Amino acid sequence: MSSIRLTNITKRFRDIKVFENIDLTIHDGEFFTFLGPSGCGKSTLLNLIAGLEEVSGGKIYFDNQDVTHLPPAKRDVAMVFQSYALYPHMSVFDNIAFPLRIKKMDKGLIKTEVERVASVLGLHDLLDRKPRELSGGQRQRVALGRAIVRKPRVFLMDEPLSNLDARLRIEMRAELKRLHQKLGTTIVYVTHDQAEAMALSERIAILNNGVVQQCADPLSIYSRPANTFVASFIGTPPMNIIETVVIEKSSPVLSLGKKRYKLARADTLNFERVLLGVRPEDIEIKPFSREGIEGIVEIVEPEGARFLIDLVFDGISLKAISDESFKSGDKVYIEIPEEKIHLFNCDTGERIEITYK
Repeated sequence: MSSIRLTNITKRFRDIKVFENIDLTIHDGEFFTFLGPSGCGKSTLLNLIAGLEEVSGGKIYFDNQDVTHLPPAKRDVAMVFQSYALYPHMSVFDNIAFPLRIKKMDKGLIKTEVERVASVLGLHDLLDRKPRELSGGQRQRVALGRAIVRKPRVFLMDEPLSNLDARLRIEMRAELKRLHQKLGTTIVYVTHDQAEAMALSERIAILNNGVVQQCADPLSIYSRPANTFVASFIGTPPMNIIETVVIEKSSPVLSLGKKRYKLARADTLNFERVLLGVRPEDIEIKPFSREGIEGIVEIVEPEGARFLIDLVFDGISLKAISDESFKSGDKVYIEIPEEKIHLFNCDTGERIEITYK
């Protein structure tokens, strides 16, 4: 196992800057995820850690060892890719054993190690099969087994579940989590799927346009997003963000459509305008209350045990989540609990911390 430290990492492809001066530390034994939209640089970062790409500037350390210019084979990392990259003519046993044979390990020890890994991954009864005889989930477990059998310092995983259907992805998420708990090895994971990142990770680095927007544990990212990008990227559906005018700065009062929204517990808000954010599940909908903000239901989307509801009031659209069903055109009353709101700077999108009395 190893910790990984990225210091002032810069990467350019000719004149195109992918990212600049990235500083991150991944702890020994941590499940760490790079999360972001396509093209944000997350796979490039993984390739730099693996040694598949050269840095344009900065240093990479495994523990206290400078590995910046070491070739991949000398870094002792194992990669699991989106494509399983199994040898089709080889059995499951031979696919898993391949890296040990390259090392010219004793045949008896190879058999012991392959059977140990197969037992951990539930592949023991499949060792004689060829990849074409396996399901997608089984193939992915074989790819994991081939990585695990090497006992690397670090596992690097680049979208390893993206080829699986929705049900298998959820099953494999649980497998990966169990595996990490058993092995305790450092895992650096790349995905664009926020549910996957939130479920698996101990910490997440959210990237956009080559910049780390926030690096924290999943709960902190969800409950205290650093900016509007993180707030909008994390959560399904994403956070509602409404531009408001600050009518009164001391004991702040905001305009919310034609209504006034008083922050009763807040002290002072020294801005002319702010962005108010609220997650759909935090909006309270009351059909008969006549308290709060009057709105109209536009669209209702059933999602099993809950309903996704599009609301509109004073020209402002909101998404809310409710356990109760409504019909299009229903008049409802909306309440936004003060402790559930988030405020962001209109110009920078950065989070505004509320000071309380």
